[in-house]
Amino acid sequence: MESQEKVTIMFENQPSRVIFSPTGVWGGVNGQGKIVANFFVETQRYPSSISVAIENGKVVKKTVVQADAGRERTYIREVLSTVHLDANVAEAIGKWLVKTAGECREVSPKKGDKADET
Repeated sequence: MESQEKVTIMFENQPSRVIFSPTGVWGGVNGQGKIVANFFVETQRYPSSISVAIENGKVVKKTVVQADAGRERTYIREVLSTVHLDANVAEAIGKWLVKTAGECREVSPKKGDKADET
């Protein structure tokens, strides 16, 4: 008869752990056959400057000089985290994400809340 063994798994946070809310992911398969996922936050480019005129302690005029004035609008995708995964781990995480997203939608459905995968 086989003996049964109990194993306890504990979770700990790294002191350098960063929490962020990505708006998208970019990546693919690298030369070693691993999946590379670069999680990013997308924002509009910051303005070049903002000038504020104040009279009697109140703002009377605010002028925003756009960095991309005269050109098409520019967006910045700032990569905040990169992960390398083998196919099995990526598939397990993908299944967990899909299952958990379904549970989340059952609890608090939101319309139009779609991440950018491009």
